[in-house]
Amino acid sequence: MERVNQLMGFEESMIAMLEEPEAYTELVEAIADFKIAVVDKVVEYYKPDSILTMDDLGTARGPLISAGMYRDVVKNSDTRICQAIREKGVFLHFHSCGAI
Repeated sequence: MERVNQLMGFEESMIAMLEEPEAYTELVEAIADFKIAVVDKVVEYYKPDSILTMDDLGTARGPLISAGMYRDVVKNSDTRICQAIREKGVFLHFHSCGAI
């Protein structure tokens, strides 16, 4: 979500998620593909012990989106990124701001 927010702006990103969830999901998945390709290169050339990935999923008061919306639109890409890191035998750190 955070990268989409940076590309489109926060308000437009949230509107797109609600009004065009399929297109939003495609964009999130494309970003995940890129991040996975970066993970592959980082592990190949730098051989890190751990990798940090992050996404702002919440605010100080609670989640930015509903759990259902997260599962439907974002979770698959987050899962793919995390699995790609773990499959390389690298320790995963996942950071998310907010009270989630």
